[in-house]
Amino acid sequence: MSRVLLIKNANLYDPDPKGIRDILIVDEKVFSVAEHIDPPELSAPVEVVSADGKMVIPGYVDQHVHVIGGGGAKLLVTRLSSLHEEVCDAVKAGVPVEKAIRICGENPARANGLFPKKGCIRPGSDADLVILDEEFLVDTVFVRGQKMVEYGKALVKGTFETD
Repeated sequence: MSRVLLIKNANLYDPDPKGIRDILIVDEKVFSVAEHIDPPELSAPVEVVSADGKMVIPGYVDQHVHVIGGGGAKLLVTRLSSLHEEVCDAVKAGVPVEKAIRICGENPARANGLFPKKGCIRPGSDADLVILDEEFLVDTVFVRGQKMVEYGKALVKGTFETD
């Protein structure tokens, strides 16, 4: 049975600003993006998620490349932060949102031959989405259409994570 997810009223960045859009996801893929999508009448349940007042961006693509730092160095400049922290810092420094998320989404996807499967929110792309609240904090994360984070809390743990 297919999993169907409808995200309503998203302030969509793909990574360019697209305005308020609905996003229909079937299984692991984005099926449709439009100004208004009614929940489809299917035998499978349709999960509807409200993104009112929230920004939806493509999931980040981590090339696991650290420009500086790593290797066990103990200098402050070598601290490795999350991609999301980097995007937030860039936006706070005045970088337009679409450029900041392009750096952590579309550009590495293109560099690794994964675009447009990754790095965008378009029909046929993997349903990797990040929903950000008004303060640019992570609210919800979907990876291939599966909810991994909700209300900023991890729902799915990594292989070696406990409580």
